[in-house]
Amino acid sequence: MAVVGVSGSETAGQATESADSLRPFARRAEAYDLFMQSLRLEDTGDVARAIELLDRAAVLDPAAAAIPAAVATLQARQNRAAAAIVAAERALELDADYGEAHRVLGLLFGALADQAADQPAGRRAADDDSYRRRALTHLEQAVAAGVDDARVIFSLGQVYVDTRAFEQAVTLLEPFVRDRSGFVYGLLLLSRAYAGSGRGEAAIEVLEEAVRRRPRSVRSLTSLAELYEDGERWTEAAEAYARAVARRPSDVDLKRRWGATLLNAGDFERAREVIQEVVEARPGDGGALYLLSEIERRLNNFETAETAARRLMALEPDSARGVYALAQILLQRREYQELVDVVTPFIQRLRENNRVPRELAMLLVQSGASYQAMGDAESAIAAFELARDVTPDDPLMAAYLGQAYLEAGQAENAVDRLSDARERHPGDLRIEGLYARVLVAAGHADQGIDIMQAAVAASPEDPLSHITLANLFVETGRVRDAVQALRDAELLFPEDTSILFQLGAIFEQQTQYADAERAFRTVLERDPSHHMTLNYLGYMLADRGERLEESVALIERALAADPHNGAYLDSLGWAYFKLEQWESSETYLRRASLLLIRNSVIQDHFGDVLFKLGRYAEAVDAWQRSLAGDADSIDPSAIERKIRDARESTER
Repeated sequence: MAVVGVSGSETAGQATESADSLRPFARRAEAYDLFMQSLRLEDTGDVARAIELLDRAAVLDPAAAAIPAAVATLQARQNRAAAAIVAAERALELDADYGEAHRVLGLLFGALADQAADQPAGRRAADDDSYRRRALTHLEQAVAAGVDDARVIFSLGQVYVDTRAFEQAVTLLEPFVRDRSGFVYGLLLLSRAYAGSGRGEAAIEVLEEAVRRRPRSVRSLTSLAELYEDGERWTEAAEAYARAVARRPSDVDLKRRWGATLLNAGDFERAREVIQEVVEARPGDGGALYLLSEIERRLNNFETAETAARRLMALEPDSARGVYALAQILLQRREYQELVDVVTPFIQRLRENNRVPRELAMLLVQSGASYQAMGDAESAIAAFELARDVTPDDPLMAAYLGQAYLEAGQAENAVDRLSDARERHPGDLRIEGLYARVLVAAGHADQGIDIMQAAVAASPEDPLSHITLANLFVETGRVRDAVQALRDAELLFPEDTSILFQLGAIFEQQTQYADAERAFRTVLERDPSHHMTLNYLGYMLADRGERLEESVALIERALAADPHNGAYLDSLGWAYFKLEQWESSETYLRRASLLLIRNSVIQDHFGDVLFKLGRYAEAVDAWQRSLAGDADSIDPSAIERKIRDARESTER
């Protein structure tokens, strides 16, 4: 039968065209078959053959993003990062949103960033920043593309934490960790995110959960201990370190950290045992020697403490650490001249070598304070001058120097030094306030107040500037102006207790005791633990012989907050004196007199209780120290009469 309308040649041509049009589909089908074979080979562990098949598939179907993405995945598993990156980037050229390619690149760049962190500092910063930025970009896009891979979520959370994007890390990791409560590394990372975002308690709760999940994990225990340290929860930190050390007893660094937390927790005996083990295991460990010296000093074992400090000085002759440890011991023993003899040559040697770390300046400050305690004002000034010279950019040192001149009665010299400091540190409120004070002390009251008023106008948001101005008003007899300045400041800072505290102090100094008590009570209503107010109110009551039992209770609360405060010890001793409990009074006043040997009022109080106890010679010694002290708020003629009475009592 004839075929109508179609010639033989036309049929052959159409068949050829049809075959050509089907050829791309056949190539893609073949590529797909190779792709599937590669997956089976991958499952059997024949990765090299799988990659070979994928390379052939890519030739057959060059537009398929899945193929180079699969190559990238296999190359990454073979630790061939460069080849994996090339393949993944090829996949993204074909499909910019291809999730698997973003996943591979994000994980690779995250790993490279971690490796860069172990490189020398110069190269590390640039590489680390570049890799982390690229990891962040690809991991976020992988998540946006719907990639369901726990490693991607964890790695993105890690990058967020490393780049300090803590809130984003918390948002990402909270559901991730909730669904994987047994994943301890996830808990550790979430705790870091919480800590970085200021949620310390939440961070601790997460880490405590991690420790419950894996109680033998040293990493979890040490991370928990570090968070306890950040919150100054020293006892709990020490317990966590103890458990970590039990798991890893040969880790000397871990043991040293344990000893440091025991020291901070006040468990000096146990701290000494731990740190002695560290020193025995590693005699050249300067940090351990410093801790040992500090522990022995806290235990009042001064000879042993000094031995450790001198070993540290020999081990680290150019470091201030050993000298500082020894200086602390000498200061506590009140061996001021020995302290100066130790510190001065060290300072000179470092200056000759042009090495002036900030610790040096603090040693000079320590020396200056020691000279002041010895009553050697000129040597104190010399030490503070040197401290200022070696750290010219530190306004604190200039303030110490100005204060030293002021306390030495050299107000004009204080004016000169602080005038220079104002030029070096323009706008520094501490310098401005001290400069205004020394101007007043030098007889330039109006100029001093003008400068302080200008400082208040320049820094109205700083409560300290208002308080300093009010104190200057008091010093110049303008008490009403002082009260008004503080009343105005109270409106600006309604929650700031320092304003009301200062107002109460001014009222007390003006014998307006009812007004003073009202101000102090208001402070305590806002902050029941405000120890300066507790002490001031307690002392005011004691000094006037009023409500003495309450006075003792108030001061005891102040001392609980600051147990080594000499002024608070004096207050409690004086309250017991008023209660005629002489033994208790002597205990606290003796401690206060040893801490503040140049405080004339404290030495006078100590003399009074010694006299009551019939220890007349000791009382005379205390009163003589009072006359030789700072002479603040004492009546020298009254003390001289006490000395005569005590000597007469001795002769009877």
